[in-house]
Amino acid sequence: MGLCQACLFDYATRPGEAVPPLAAGERNFADYTLGRQLGRGGMGVVYEAVQISLRRPVALKMILDAEATSPTARRRFTLEAETAASLDHPHIVPIYEIGEHQGQPFLSMKLIVGENLRKKIASGDLCLAPRENGMSRVNLRERAMSIVRVMASIARAVHHAHNKDVLHRDLKPANILLDAQGQPHLTDFGLAKILGPAAETSPSPATGSGIALGTPSYMSPEQAAGQRLTPASDVYSLGTILYEMLTGTLPFKAGTLLELLRLIAEQEPKAPSAINPRVDKDLDTLCIKCLEKDPGARYPTAEALAEDLEHWLKSEPISARRVGLLPRTGRWVRRNPLGAGLIASLCVGLAVSMTLLLFQLRDRERRGAEVRWVTKIIEQHIDNAWTNDSVEMVVISSRDLAALDDRPIPSPNALTLTFALNIPDNPALIATAYARFLGELDERMTRELKRPVNFDLQLYKARSWEALIGARKGADLQGMTFLTYVRLKETSPDIQPVVVERHRIQGAIYARSQRPPAKPEA
Repeated sequence: MGLCQACLFDYATRPGEAVPPLAAGERNFADYTLGRQLGRGGMGVVYEAVQISLRRPVALKMILDAEATSPTARRRFTLEAETAASLDHPHIVPIYEIGEHQGQPFLSMKLIVGENLRKKIASGDLCLAPRENGMSRVNLRERAMSIVRVMASIARAVHHAHNKDVLHRDLKPANILLDAQGQPHLTDFGLAKILGPAAETSPSPATGSGIALGTPSYMSPEQAAGQRLTPASDVYSLGTILYEMLTGTLPFKAGTLLELLRLIAEQEPKAPSAINPRVDKDLDTLCIKCLEKDPGARYPTAEALAEDLEHWLKSEPISARRVGLLPRTGRWVRRNPLGAGLIASLCVGLAVSMTLLLFQLRDRERRGAEVRWVTKIIEQHIDNAWTNDSVEMVVISSRDLAALDDRPIPSPNALTLTFALNIPDNPALIATAYARFLGELDERMTRELKRPVNFDLQLYKARSWEALIGARKGADLQGMTFLTYVRLKETSPDIQPVVVERHRIQGAIYARSQRPPAKPEA
């Protein structure tokens, strides 16, 4: 509203504002007889009236009684009247008279009998996203053409104002009236700004520089930031109106004003066709061109927008072209350098991680191939031994067991022990299963003995095993104590330690530690 903080606080804490006072039963005001109230805003009220001297219907606008004494309000009201009176266009509501009655400023203008565009969009009459979904292609095309005709006419009217060095700055559906024939008429120049050298050197106190005036949802990014405006700002607002007519929603919505302004300044709007797939591609393209963040990327004039809209009506090519992904990305990076740097860092980190993961996958694939190759060789070796009656058992080294279990190659200087098993059948399968078990056994005994320990796996054929026990060549370790086994080994050095298969959970492994000889005493 262009007020300072103190005035805003005073305005907000007043009781409800009254309309300009009229005596009981009296409806006369200056040369006018007032009828019903047509509309009411934050600072003004509009009546349907009849000009007595000319007997013509008019719309009479006055400042609210409480605002009549405000210099800012009176200056803005006068500016609106002077600005609108300087414009002569069939789609701009003309001003008939500017005056003051009993200290109350007023202006009379042409009475437009109809509804504003806001109501037409809400009802679905001028919206491409109606409540019903069963619209035929013919009806859809007709409604789209009605929307484009309205927008082309308003764009022509805005261009006329720009040629007169007037920026509207408050273009929105509520400020566009449609008459009985459906023709649009632009009104409410209360926030207009006069361009030109005089305005640059002495800005109006009602619209001083650095103040963001207007309706936030329809503001351009530069207008929301309170920056210097050009006709491109009104082009953005026209694009927002077109967007709402094509989709039934605004490009940006937020719970707070601050968040809304941030979205307008930083975020790219979704394409209308992404919200409403029935939107024509050319309409989608020219709408997005109006909503470019960079004013220089929009239509250079409202007339250029009107021409593209008229080209579409004639099924002719439009001048606007869809912006590619790379240019859109570049614009976003320029607007968000910090966010772009963060994303770039994340991308680099992701690329490094993906590279390392690729190396790991390749290494795992290579090791998997090695395991499959070793497994195949061992299986062939076992199968050959099991089919040869002269071979009693097969030894699988700790190195091959490590390859089967995909473990590091064991140390060649480790203490090597042998783990023997009686295998009636499926020797290859059992060897693969025991590879992991013996690997864990290697680790545990290495920790206990404080030195590297490796286990070889010895697979006995069932018949060889039985022959070994039957000939008393084997000593069952599970059936004797350690001392018994040592004494037996002393008396029968050729005897072999074996384990007869039993259903037991626990077992024991005996190994003699090699202690160094004692040093002679001095």
